[in-house]
Amino acid sequence: GRVGEGERWIRALLAAAPPEAASRPIGLWAAGYLAIGRRDLETAELALNDAQSLARRVGDEEAESFAISHLGLVRLFQGAHQEARALFLESVERHRSGGRPGMAAFQLADAAFAASLSGDDGVAIGEFETSAAAARGMGDDWTESHALWGLGLARLRTGELDAADAA
Repeated sequence: GRVGEGERWIRALLAAAPPEAASRPIGLWAAGYLAIGRRDLETAELALNDAQSLARRVGDEEAESFAISHLGLVRLFQGAHQEARALFLESVERHRSGGRPGMAAFQLADAAFAASLSGDDGVAIGEFETSAAAARGMGDDWTESHALWGLGLARLRTGELDAADAA
């Protein structure tokens, strides 16, 4: 499938790139993200930790932000919802300060998912609404749909069936 093909290309590129290549942190976080797609959380975590460490060392704040957000996904899928939320919120701040408001809005929705899974639907609903509004303001349909999906689930969990249906 496409994930396997992507991983083969990323492995080949990482093998060919010198250890100090500026693109290496990007390749590592992409490899980690693809491993998440295969549900290989151990491989994902190794690649993402390497990506974060290398990105920090070479000063690639964007790659470090993505590595952090993807580590949040690993923690989310491991059931460590509070740790996932902390990573997502760190990523939100890094994306905001780095001038990537679209990614900040997407990561805020992911933080809201972690809050909802922790049983804090009130916080989740507010964050989903903030994320959806920010995305709508940017014309980012993908992020808006991600936030609205989560908002619908959180409203369903709180018994607000009409509001869940509307989201």
